[in-house]
Amino acid sequence: MEEGRTEVEGTGAGARRVARAGGEGLQEFPLQKILIGLHDAKKTGTLTVNTPVFIKKIYIDKGEVVFAASNWKDDRLGEVLVKAGKITLQQYEESVRVLKMTGKKQGTILVELGYLSPKDLFWWVKYQVKEAIYSLFPLEYAEYGFVEGEVPQKEILTLKISLGSLIYEGLKRIDNFTRIKRELPDFRCPLSISIGTSSLFEGIELNPLQKSILSLVDGKRSIIELVDHASADASSFEVLKSLYVLWFMGVLERDSSTTEEKEQDKAGQMWSLENILLFSKE
Repeated sequence: MEEGRTEVEGTGAGARRVARAGGEGLQEFPLQKILIGLHDAKKTGTLTVNTPVFIKKIYIDKGEVVFAASNWKDDRLGEVLVKAGKITLQQYEESVRVLKMTGKKQGTILVELGYLSPKDLFWWVKYQVKEAIYSLFPLEYAEYGFVEGEVPQKEILTLKISLGSLIYEGLKRIDNFTRIKRELPDFRCPLSISIGTSSLFEGIELNPLQKSILSLVDGKRSIIELVDHASADASSFEVLKSLYVLWFMGVLERDSSTTEEKEQDKAGQMWSLENILLFSKE
């Protein structure tokens, strides 16, 4: 099968749609689009992201992210806690020593050693999971695949994670100017505030810069003009990043979009979802 193409094996209701992304998969379909597409379709299954450095899996139940796993060493709980300043290097080394002796999970060991309370452990595992996912948003050159099927309940700790907040925070991690420029509309395009913003992002508290930018959006100012007007409070790039976040949240839209353009956008979103899905034989 050619990379980036969709094939259907079999015919009729029993057909199995297979899609795989090549090394530039996340460049063609950014993670935020994949997660929003799976959320809107209420899919259940496992989204896997592969790079030469690591493999990460995001477990999704009815469109909601419930857990993530990673084989990258920096995503391990002990490393995450050291980087966050929650445990000392000495405590980390002691937990690793006990882990090698007993084979117990590091989280359990940290509680038994008194370095974390059970309540702390749950909170930090959730933090660990979200950080593992946040680090995927800036990626472009990575393979991905989605396998639809039941989430392995015995292998994961099901967490309640707000997908809207997850995407919002993940988008803020993207610092690639070339990518932001490519994924935003033409800088000369006027922007307006979208009335039909997705309920996925309801309740998210925008930061002061984002609120300031929205106060300038009037359907006439272009992206360049918005950046120029808002740059008194922040650098041009910081303003552009905020516009990028608001754009992908659906808060902003192209004021000059025709009905035909909007229909093409919708068709593109559907096509991307079809190319995301990878159904297993099971």
